[in-house]
Amino acid sequence: MSIKDIRTFIDWTKEGNSSIQKRSEMFGQRKEEVERQIEEIQVYRECIEFKYNYYKRALEAGTEEIHQNDGEAPKMPLGRLAKISKSEG
Repeated sequence: MSIKDIRTFIDWTKEGNSSIQKRSEMFGQRKEEVERQIEEIQVYRECIEFKYNYYKRALEAGTEEIHQNDGEAPKMPLGRLAKISKSEG
């Protein structure tokens, strides 16, 4: 949460019960944002894991040519990032 949001929350808390709805909505929005960030980080992790395995396999073979015509190799999951970004808007 930003400092501004924390200040707003503190002000709402001082208002007492009349601001419970606003505080609940604030944390609901924050929860959605954190969940989106987690999803995005998981995609980055998958991309790193993909590239790590790619180079590990190439090192074992002594060449990247091992990946040519490799029909079994999964594609890097970067396309999922575009979907996450679109869901923001």
